[in-house]
Amino acid sequence: MTTRFPKRLGTDETSERGVNIVSTIFNDKFHWIFRRTHQEHDFGIDAFIDLVTDDGRVTGKFIAAQIKTGKS
Repeated sequence: MTTRFPKRLGTDETSERGVNIVSTIFNDKFHWIFRRTHQEHDFGIDAFIDLVTDDGRVTGKFIAAQIKTGKS
């Protein structure tokens, strides 16, 4: 009996790398909240980014982000 596992594509790795880079920028540089959209709910929006004031207050405002990586 042969078990068939799903195959991870190179484009998946590239996409993951891009999301991680953007997440790091918003978390480390701006100290905003990066909320990734789960793949099964991804209809063009890859993440929501909640804006936080300099004194740490969550404003209720957010940015919807579509993250593009790779040659395209």
